[in-house]
Amino acid sequence: MRTLGHIIVLILLALSAFAQAPNATLTGKVTDQTGAVIPQATVTVTGPGGKHASATTDQLGAYQIQSLPASSYSVSAAAKGFANFSKAGVTLAAGQN
Repeated sequence: MRTLGHIIVLILLALSAFAQAPNATLTGKVTDQTGAVIPQATVTVTGPGGKHASATTDQLGAYQIQSLPASSYSVSAAAKGFANFSKAGVTLAAGQN
């Protein structure tokens, strides 16, 4: 079993502000330690109060989670055949590019 501890979750933040409440979109790519993409991985963001949202990576290992309030999140990735990976303290801020 390969470990997701060595998986690199590249988190690219693309943020956009809406009229009433600033929201963010989290996009990224899940790869293993060799740089090979991991399709069908589940990426979950957990925010304040335990609220969470998830996405599944596509064939290129890419994912996108939209409409996240600006805040600090924990981001985790899980895929069959890999150990889970988690990174805390991922901050999404309104107006950040």
